[in-house]
Parts: sequence; structure tokens; C-alpha cells
Amino acid sequence: SQAESIADLIASENEASRKVALQQLKGGISQEISVLRNDLLNFVSLIELELDFAEEDVEFADRTALVQLLQKIESKLKSLIDSFQYGNAIKSGVAVAIIGKPNAGKSTLLNALLKEERAIVSDIAGTTRDTIEEVLHIKGNAFRLIDTAGLRETEDAIEAIGVVKAKEKVAQADVLVYLIDVATTDLKDDLAMLKELAREDLKIIICLTKIDEVEQAEQKAQTIAQTLQSEIPAHELLLISAKENIHLQDLKDELSTYVEHLKSESNVVITNQRHYESLQKSIDAVYKVKEAITHQISTELLAYEL
Repeated sequence: SQAESIADLIASENEASRKVALQQLKGGISQEISVLRNDLLNFVSLIELELDFAEEDVEFADRTALVQLLQKIESKLKSLIDSFQYGNAIKSGVAVAIIGKPNAGKSTLLNALLKEERAIVSDIAGTTRDTIEEVLHIKGNAFRLIDTAGLRETEDAIEAIGVVKAKEKVAQADVLVYLIDVATTDLKDDLAMLKELAREDLKIIICLTKIDEVEQAEQKAQTIAQTLQSEIPAHELLLISAKENIHLQDLKDELSTYVEHLKSESNVVITNQRHYESLQKSIDAVYKVKEAITHQISTELLAYEL
């Protein structure tokens, strides 16, 4: 794990991933695992000692103490496994899909956040046909911004492919930034799309855009907010103007907060897929041992599971 952390350190592209790689290089994971492993080895040796005295039916290993150890190991493994979502976000960056109907201001928002003309912006609806991905760093964390084709029914074959790809990107994203023009009066299509894209593990941030172009924007925003609240309960709502750079900091803060909430109680953060899979196998083994003790199976099988 320390050798792998050197590779992670070399490949790190932001401050957060650099810090985690350094912590692992110092042996953070190794220390956590070795303590649990030593405790288990002590029990395995006692269990195997029982095998030498199988005919005498002697118990050297206190089963109650073993259950307590297993609970301790299970708790630690769960903590490490839970840290992977945060660790993966640090290492790979948080995938943020920017979605909305044509001309909602998706490409303008991407350009404003990146502070460069990365995407073509025009008044013609459907300008963006393919997905555009760029990395934005906020407070040491990386966010992979994905600008997508506007969502609408279209007979244009190329644009239709872009719409399908946009939905695929949302399915893979951690955060959905959905844009709605504040001047919109009919939310039927937007609500249908939000309901289609929503899922439990997806954070939804709805941005009412172009507030600089509309009179009484806040009043119109309140009307939209009331409709959204009754139909899409779990979401954040922001009023922005990407063109005039109004309230874009609020969006950045919301993205930063998302990463902060991913942090687990564990001091060690798992960022490596191989480590994550090994921990999953380990906790499965813990469950098998606990089940074995509950059913009082033979010492040989208990030793095997341990």
C-alpha cells in the first residue's frame, strides 16, 4: 500500500489527493490493518491449539472475546470502506454533470467557472452536440465539469446522440447541476427530466439562470421554487447569472460542501480500488465467522473462516 501511494502521489493533481497519498506513504493504512491482523492471529493460534486437543473437547479461545474482537474489526472495516467515497472523490475528482434544456446557459456557466472560452456559446438552441469535460479546482478539491447537449426531443440525428450521451453522463455523475431559465413559465419538461434523472446517491443543485436579463427575477424564482419544492423535494436551489458572474461563488461553495459531507470518521482515507475490494472481502469474511460462532460450528471450520 505504501508503494501504491508513491504512484498516487506522482499522479495527484490537487492538494487534497496529495495529502492523502502522503498519509498512506507514511503507512497509515498499513498500521491500521496490522493491528487488527495481529489480534486475529492471536485468536487463530488459540483456535488451532484447540485442534491439537480435539478429543479432550477443550476451548482455549474465549468465544465471547472473539465476538467482541470481530465487532471491533467490523466497525473499523466499515469505517475504512465508508471513506472510499470521499477518497475516490479526492483522487478522481467529483463528476459534475451540467444539464438543462437548450439555451438554459450550460456552456456559458462552464466558461464562467473555468474563466475561459472552453465551450461555444450562441443564441442558437442546440449548439452543444457532444459532451465537454474540464477540471475545476475548488479549495484543493477537483471537480470534473461535464457540459452536455440540451435535453429536448429532436429530429436531428447528431443532436439526439448528444442527448443520449448527456443522460449517460448523469448516470455516472456524483452531482447534477440542472439549469432552468428564470423566465421559464412552463416547467413540465424540466420536472419530467429531473424525476427521470434523480436517484438516491445523486446530489441535485438546481440553478435558475439569466437573472440579470429578467425583471423581477426573484419573484419569478419564488414561483418556480414553490413548484420545484412540491415535486423535487431533495435539492438545493440557487439564483445565478453566469454571464455577469452573479452568485457563482454560491455554486462553488455548494460543491465544496458536498465533498466535506463525504468525509468519514476514519483518520485513514481509502482511495485505491484494490484496497476497497480487499476490505469488502474482509468484512464478508467477518460476517461468515460471526455466523459460524452463532451456529456453533466445528473448530476446524471456524479456523478456516478466520
